[in-house]
Amino acid sequence: MAPSLPNAFTLYSLPNAFTLYSNKYARHVSFTAPEQGEGALSCGSMAIGQALTFITEPANGRQDGFVHIKCYDNDKYLMSKDGLYVVASGNEKNEDRSVRDCTMFRRPFADGGNRNIISLQHAYQSKLIHLLGDMYGLLAVITINFRPGEPKSSTEVALFTIKEVPDPRPVVESEITDVKFDIERAKIYGERPIQLAMGKAANDDDNNNNNNNNNNKDVALSYPKTETSTWKVTSSSSSSNNVAIKLKSAIPVIVDDGKVGLPPAAVKDFSGPYEWGKTLESTSAVNTTYKVVVPPRAVAFVTLTATQASFDVPFSYTQRDTLANGTTSSTSQKQGGTYTGLGLFNFRYEAEFWSKDKLLDDGRDNPQGYLT
Repeated sequence: MAPSLPNAFTLYSLPNAFTLYSNKYARHVSFTAPEQGEGALSCGSMAIGQALTFITEPANGRQDGFVHIKCYDNDKYLMSKDGLYVVASGNEKNEDRSVRDCTMFRRPFADGGNRNIISLQHAYQSKLIHLLGDMYGLLAVITINFRPGEPKSSTEVALFTIKEVPDPRPVVESEITDVKFDIERAKIYGERPIQLAMGKAANDDDNNNNNNNNNNKDVALSYPKTETSTWKVTSSSSSSNNVAIKLKSAIPVIVDDGKVGLPPAAVKDFSGPYEWGKTLESTSAVNTTYKVVVPPRAVAFVTLTATQASFDVPFSYTQRDTLANGTTSSTSQKQGGTYTGLGLFNFRYEAEFWSKDKLLDDGRDNPQGYLT
């Protein structure tokens, strides 16, 4: 059975890597000297560097928001020692909520809507982490009647300011999914007209009856369609060249009305290895037919043109990292992505009619530039 949340609490996720700052002692929580006990955690004014950093690892299955927290300095999991002090001495994950040395915690509080002011709840008996004593401010667990929005109350000892920091663990692979495009903020630029294909159809009939079926001609046109796709991010643990990326994303396109849109699911998407900022280019052969009514003893010359343009679309995404030790970090939501594409729109067919007599008088089979 999942531990209950205290009244007026809201559950939020923990970042992959973070520091904790005690609102009571005005110091950072850190891994302390051995004389204070194995894996002891306290508020020390001299703490610097990796001793301040805590990292999260996901729990197995659905665990009601609980995750494992590890002290990066000694590579040990946080746990409750003797049901009182919280220490970084767990060598392995323990997801049994009925025992004191369970290594799962969650973040159940945002004070007055400020998500940076938090408390931590231990999975064992739903107790909250607080600071015990005035000398060292050692971390402990206790059950208290928490009153959000009252920092002057006795519950102040259970309030921390959390700050997300870059994850210090080396990442070897990132899985990018749930890419969401902000279509309303898409920008189209660099428009230019482009000629795609030309073709012709002749009517050798001397009958001037325009209802004659011989007047209806199909002009076959074909052209190579080139499109490019580039996904870029401002910052990411997977932005290093040493990190393999697996990307799954839809591919935006410019639709006929000159706006950016998304095609139906699975019609146009990308799934596979990728490198941030690398441009993928694809070329496909497009065949189309244009119906035209050709007068008797005339030739219709058809030109297919379009507008080619680049476009940018902001996007957010979900990232899940695999670390060098084989573990998988917590899933995190990322912002700041930009997709850049190249596409065609505003397709236009234009037909020009020449009499066969005129062509013969000029001594040629077709006007300059048209296919024979």
